[in-house]
Amino acid sequence: VVQLWHQLVGARALISAAEHNVATAEDARVSVAARVEVGLAAQLELARAETEVARGRQSLAAARLGATLAERNLENLTGLARLVRGYSMGSFSMTCYGLGTEGLACSEKTGAANLPSDVPADQTNT
Repeated sequence: VVQLWHQLVGARALISAAEHNVATAEDARVSVAARVEVGLAAQLELARAETEVARGRQSLAAARLGATLAERNLENLTGLARLVRGYSMGSFSMTCYGLGTEGLACSEKTGAANLPSDVPADQTNT
């Protein structure tokens, strides 16, 4: 169980790193696009930057899949469903499995995690 828990924590860390990489690649693409617009860079550089954004998004999707699979493996092994509903796929994630809930702010009325305002609704497990 401990090994699966650590796999889940690691998978979630990969999500955080992948999100950072996507943001960095998107910033670089914007910068290259501006340079192309004023003639300081070739169109090829913009294509490369767009490719890096696409690679980053692909890595992010793979990291999210890895976290979902790790979460399911932990649930299957322990037989414990998540005790608290909330954000389960991103860098703010912390799901209660009865193995510790440090860092998770939960509402006692709803049992739901208090999510950051920028968390999209499609990334919750409610």
